[in-house]
Amino acid sequence: MPIQGTRHSDSAIPLQCKWVKLPNASIVRVRGEVDLANVHLFQDSLDHAGRYGAPTIIDLTNVAYMDSTGMNVLMQFQEKSDRVQKGRVAVVFGSTVVLRVFSTLSLQDRIQVFPDVETAVSALVDQTP
Repeated sequence: MPIQGTRHSDSAIPLQCKWVKLPNASIVRVRGEVDLANVHLFQDSLDHAGRYGAPTIIDLTNVAYMDSTGMNVLMQFQEKSDRVQKGRVAVVFGSTVVLRVFSTLSLQDRIQVFPDVETAVSALVDQTP
């Protein structure tokens, strides 16, 4: 686990991000609430995973809330991934609230969504050139 951090803000649930390296993929596990006060930790974790160059699964199963700054970080990461990793990024949701915001912004047209981490890993690793 090369990167792990916790940031307390005014959020009800402190943000925790952990990067997990698998043989053929990276997983960024996020827990808590992502907002303006702590989005830099989320971005740092995604940037770290992106440097690995493998498919990246963003596990938001334990994220109860994400504001527009968090969604913007997801978009930026996907755009960078399109250039560097050929778009091999997926998201897993646990909260219908976060999924609803994601869908309202039509991000599912740009970032693959899977029901669980295992399915996402299998699908992205199978896409690896």
